[in-house]
Amino acid sequence: MTVDTAVPAISIDDVDLETKRGWMLEALMDIYTYARTPGFQAVLAEMNELPTLEDKDRFVRTVLLAPAELERRGITPPDGVVVQRSRFMDDRPTVFCVVKYLPDPTRKMTLTFDEGKMLWPTRF
Repeated sequence: MTVDTAVPAISIDDVDLETKRGWMLEALMDIYTYARTPGFQAVLAEMNELPTLEDKDRFVRTVLLAPAELERRGITPPDGVVVQRSRFMDDRPTVFCVVKYLPDPTRKMTLTFDEGKMLWPTRF
């Protein structure tokens, strides 16, 4: 993602708690709304039919991370919503994530898709 340098970045530290909550809620709703569209759900179902994590990885690279392929399938993410690869320090089997950056471009909200298992952290 590129950051528009024509508009100065807003530091999340410079705004009140209610503004931060508003940014985060709006970003989560944009991500959720996109992830629930019939087109995205169809692509997700197609990927979930693949037998291995390697097959899913290839699918993510050739479909979800390929704007032309998404467009061909009639899937257009809303402004500011992007699909990215993701990796956690504890090597959870992440396949991809849907992200929206907040007005502070160093902060983002993320919906992560893994290989189908719900994994909870064992420590915080």
